[in-house]
This record gives sequence, C-alpha cells and structure tokens, in this order.
Amino acid sequence: MLPFLSKTLNSVNQKFNGLPSGGLLLLTFRLFALGLSYVFTWVVANYFGASVLGSYALMNATVMVGVLVTRSGLDQFILREVSSVEKSNTDAYGGTYRGILGIQLTFGVSFSLVLFFSADWLSKAWLDAPEMGEILKLASIIIIPLALNFLHAEGFRGRKQLFNYISLVRIWPLVLTLIGVAIALPMRDNSANTFFYVYFASVLSTMLLGITLWRANTGILTVPSFDVSHWSNLLRQSFPMLLAGSMFLIMGWTDTFMLGFFEQPESVGFYHVAIKVSNVVSLVLFGINGIAAPKISYSWANKLKQEFASTIQSSATLSFIFSLPLMLLIIVFRHELLAFFGEGMEVASLALIFLTIGQFVNGSCGSVMNILQMTHNQKYAQYVLMIAALVNVVLNAILIPKYGIEGAAVSTGCSTALWNILSVFVVRWRVQVWSVPFSGRLSSVLKLIRDKRS
Repeated sequence: MLPFLSKTLNSVNQKFNGLPSGGLLLLTFRLFALGLSYVFTWVVANYFGASVLGSYALMNATVMVGVLVTRSGLDQFILREVSSVEKSNTDAYGGTYRGILGIQLTFGVSFSLVLFFSADWLSKAWLDAPEMGEILKLASIIIIPLALNFLHAEGFRGRKQLFNYISLVRIWPLVLTLIGVAIALPMRDNSANTFFYVYFASVLSTMLLGITLWRANTGILTVPSFDVSHWSNLLRQSFPMLLAGSMFLIMGWTDTFMLGFFEQPESVGFYHVAIKVSNVVSLVLFGINGIAAPKISYSWANKLKQEFASTIQSSATLSFIFSLPLMLLIIVFRHELLAFFGEGMEVASLALIFLTIGQFVNGSCGSVMNILQMTHNQKYAQYVLMIAALVNVVLNAILIPKYGIEGAAVSTGCSTALWNILSVFVVRWRVQVWSVPFSGRLSSVLKLIRDKRS
C-alpha cells in the first residue's frame, strides 16, 4: 500500500507542476485560520454560552443573505479576470473593479436598510427570539464591509497572494474579535451585546485593512464607478455566479435558518459546533482549490489541455488521499472533539457523523464547482445546485421537526453528496475530464472498453 501511495503522490506532484507546494502553503494558512475559528468558537461557547453561539450563527445566516445579494457573484468574476492576466497588468481589471464597487455599494445600502427596518419583525415572527432584533439592526451595518472583504480576498487569490486571500475573511475578523473579548472579560463583561459590538467593530476594521492592502498591491484606487451601461455588462456575466452562490447559501444556511425556527438558539449552537468540526474534512480540498482555481482558469483560457486535465485529476486524487483519514479520525473521536467545546456538546455526535460523511464526498469529487465556474460553465453549476438546494429544503422541512439537529445533518449531508456527484458527470460532459480520485486510471479503463466495442 505504501509504495503505491508514494508512487501516486510522486505522479501527482509531477502533473501538478508546483500545485502541491502552493496548495501546501495555502493549506498551512487555512489550518491556522481553522484553528483560530475553533478558538473563537470555544471562547464564545465557554464564556458567553451556547445560546449566544446560536444567536451568532442565526445572525450570520441572516447577514449572509444580504452579503450574497451585495456580492452578486462579482467577487468570483474578479477572480477570473485577475487570474487570467499577468500580475503586473492591473489596468486590465481596474475598470472592472471600480464598476463592481459601484454595484456593491448600491446593492449593499439597499439591503442594509431592508434588514434594519425588518429586524424586529424577523426576530419575532421567524426566529421567535425578540432579543435578536437589536442584534440584527446592528448587523445591517456590516453587510457592505463583509462583501468588500470577499471581493478583495478573491482579488488577492487571483494574484496568488494567499495569506491576504485567507486573512481578510477568515483571520482578521476573528483575531480582532478575540482581542476585544480579551479586553472585555477581565471587566466581567460577558453579555451578548458586548460580544456582538466587538465582532461588528472587527469586521469594519478588517474592511479598512483590506482596502489599504488592495491599493498598496495594485495601485488601484477604491473609487466606485456608477456607469450603468458597464454595470449591465458586469451583472449579465456574473448573474450565473450569483445564482450558484444563492444555491450555495440555501445549501449552507437552510439548516441553520430552519433550526432557528423549530428549535431554541442553544440547539443551533450545538449544531454550529458540529458543522465546524466536520469542516475539517474539506480542509484539504480548500487548500488545493486556492491554487487550482487560477491554474484551471489560466490553462483553459490558453487552451493548455494537458495541464488543464492534469490539474483537475491531480486535485481530486490528492483531496481523496488526505480527506479519508481526517473523516475516520473525526468519526472515531467525535465525542472527545465535541466535548472540547464545552459541556453538553456531545448531543451533536450523531449529527457530526452525517455532516462529516457529506464533507468527505465533497472532497472526493474534486474542484467541481471551480472547474465549471472557471470554464464559463456557470449555468450548469447553477442547475446542479438548484436541484441539490431543492432537495435540501425539502429534507430539512421533513426531518428537522421530527429529528432536530440530526435531521438537519442528514439533510445537509445528503444534499452535499448529491450536488458533488452530479457535478462530476457535468464536468465530464462539458470539459471531457473526470474529476474523481485516480481518474487517469478511470479514463484508461473507459478507453479500453470503447476500443473493445469498436
């Protein structure tokens, strides 16, 4: 087994043409960010309680709807634009960036106002938690900052500046929040309001940092353009990405929303911890995706078919090899992992199994969504996600009232597996490459079968 694994990794290393080393760097950053998120979750659960952690998850789910509308798929669009040109050629996307800023500011202000004035109704009618009203009103101010953080992060990703890519969304907001919490706790101020005030201030500070870094690295001024004709062109191209993002939002947050409707915030907090732990399995794919997406875009745009196929096949193989042991470790030690986050968290152990298996399928299918988006096949990604999102909503509506967090986990695990498996076949259909582990061998077998038939 070991010689086979060594031979496989060496073959993958040659095919990737430097991808594993870049992926390892991104994986290192992602590991740090993931560890930081666990520290963040542990601090909130232990010092503020599972109820505040659940309120945070519900607030985040609500805000992400506004962030999705504000982003409008344009951060993925800027990734494709930046990664398809030389790093020094910032003029090629300067106008695009300024047009995106204008769109995001307009959409962001509009949605922020909607959330602010509907916060009380939403907290009472949907979440059955009146105390969430003030939190959601304050949360409306971070919709634009979060959207800009995503925009600049994807721009840095296209420029292969991996730390900036990771840190703007996954590191700085948490680091600054933890610093603020560390200052507040000695004063015995562990109220929910204190936590949320600190978090909102951290997001705003991260936005300012991102603007400064972007200008320093590209020389592009953060000045929005309000050219409506340019907006129309940008939105027409990014609309499939927006729809795909909408389906991802439904996939990622439907369980939290519906748990908030049927269960108390404390249960949402338990489920949130299970999600955080299961996400470890997708860590490898995330690290590989960070490098693979620009390579896929570049090789496709320049018609480098062999490099394109090798990148896809190798990413799936590497992801499977390293995701499998992570899945097994989480399932075996699930009680210990959950107990680390506080008393009573073990009630989410069964939910953790279902979520972990779904994430393993996600990793084993390779970079399917990135492939479809980077090869201008966004609309097919949209169709797949629409099917999976519909399945997710239906399963959640059926299973959560009866089984609680376990029902949410089954719904999410099944729909995650579904969209990945469907996407594998769509990738094969559209770009003639299998995005599955050891797909080079699979291609050889299929070719042999075809030869025998002929």
